Amino acid sequence: MLLMAALFACEIVPPYVDSMNVDDAFAHQRYKVVCKGLEMEDPETRTHAMEKLDEVTDPVAAECTCEFAWDSAAHTFDAAILEGLSGSDRDDLVGCFLPALDDAQLVDRANLVTMLNKTRVPAVKERMAGIAKDSSQEAEVRAAAIAALAGSMEASHTAALRELLGDEEGTIRAAAAKALKGQSDEETVAALRNALENDTEPEVRAAALKVLKGAKVADATDLVCAAMIEDESPIVRKAAVLSFKGTKRQEAMDCLRRKTLTKEPDGEVRGALLSVIKGSPHEDAGDVLCDAIPFYMRTYIKDKDPSKVPGTDIAAAQNDRDFENSYACYQAALRKTSGWSCRGRQYVAGWYREVGGKSHVPRCSGDAGAGEVVFQ
Repeated sequence: MLLMAALFACEIVPPYVDSMNVDDAFAHQRYKVVCKGLEMEDPETRTHAMEKLDEVTDPVAAECTCEFAWDSAAHTFDAAILEGLSGSDRDDLVGCFLPALDDAQLVDRANLVTMLNKTRVPAVKERMAGIAKDSSQEAEVRAAAIAALAGSMEASHTAALRELLGDEEGTIRAAAAKALKGQSDEETVAALRNALENDTEPEVRAAALKVLKGAKVADATDLVCAAMIEDESPIVRKAAVLSFKGTKRQEAMDCLRRKTLTKEPDGEVRGALLSVIKGSPHEDAGDVLCDAIPFYMRTYIKDKDPSKVPGTDIAAAQNDRDFENSYACYQAALRKTSGWSCRGRQYVAGWYREVGGKSHVPRCSGDAGAGEVVFQ
């Protein structure tokens, strides 16, 4: 420590520093020593040194940052140093990394774009807008640049995102749709409607649907319902279902009821549907699940128990949501067993016995042993 104090006194830069040395140097305004931290092999030391330099207005901060920000010969940038500028609004420091974007051979360009997006320098967003529209860039890089424009209220950025909804790359169109979250102007809503109705990629339609619902357009519920029931892609149908998570609105619950009584071939979509209804605070949620039990048994349950058919364990969902009415619910369902398989009857009868009811639980083909099957 005496040696370090002596070095600090005349600002002789030591060959090695750690985070504690950086803190001591910063406290004594020995900024060249703080800069030394940017050269250390330990990435945490480099990050910490940059965080301290972000508070330094002396020109030395920008000088040493630009010296070590990126290596033009190796075509690499120092991610640990850039991590230290997360949240920074310092043009002079963050700007040290911007020339790297012009390096055609730069390694890990997408990560550079993503990390630059964590800063708060206006010049970064302008560069991102250019990269987003540059079709010569890799899709991953362009998508990262598009993400930087999300939430921007700049008219030019919104216009650029709308334009990108017509890009040839589906991943770019989806990224652009997601980045328009929070925008509700007439042009943007029209562009998103067009994407929802006409785009061939389900990820784009799903993203457009989510943004339109968030924009609270007048017919948002109708758009969600149509997508939930009619869209050919399970990705879109699932997104539509999940958009009603936590809903208290009657229109939304009516739509969810309709969906439970419409055949859904995808197990993940069915699972999302049961989860959303089960978790809804709406007073009708329990009734919706109860009323759909006969349909589920008749439609989905053939030779396997619902526990083995994804998204069909509806009696369990009803019991989780509204256990006080489970007895009456299962009793009513067992009066409507026409068209059910043995497994369907076994499942509901087993749940009925579980909540105190008296019912024969049939033994189905493939069950081991004889006599009644005890519900597990």
